[in-house]
Amino acid sequence: MAHPPNISVYEGEPAQLPTISSAEPAVVVAGFHSLAVTCSDRAVSAAFYGKVGFSTVPEKTTDAVTVLRNKGGLELHLSVCDKGVDDDQNILMDFASNKYPGHTHASFVVPNVAAARTYLEGQGIAISGDRTRAGKLYAVFARDPDRTTLEFERNHGEVSICRRLSPISFVDV
Repeated sequence: MAHPPNISVYEGEPAQLPTISSAEPAVVVAGFHSLAVTCSDRAVSAAFYGKVGFSTVPEKTTDAVTVLRNKGGLELHLSVCDKGVDDDQNILMDFASNKYPGHTHASFVVPNVAAARTYLEGQGIAISGDRTRAGKLYAVFARDPDRTTLEFERNHGEVSICRRLSPISFVDV
């Protein structure tokens, strides 16, 4: 993986972070810690995300936020919204006449997209779409209980990055 000049990749304890000089950017994204998910029912969302490998972290969960974590260390912070979805539609994705600002989906790397599709369907999670190129399946999409789009992908050619960052085994499809 190529890095910009003068940038060190963070590996190890925070005390080992490189000193950033004026010649280096002030922010170097080294990974993804958490995703805040606003939902209409935290228990329902926690059960849904449990089907895709997230477990509650009791010591971090509060009255306002349920914290979930997967085996790779990614956390989801579930909080309750003021108003749920209307007519089973997500305000960020499902209205062609108005596009509002915000994050429209989360994309998760999986070792095998076809196996992910089979697993999701076996869990009763409907597949809302897929992405193919030249006959290869690169991603499948599903919606959480509040209609947030989730992408389960494996972009061929980027697997070496995933192997270094994840304890999960990757297979070629």
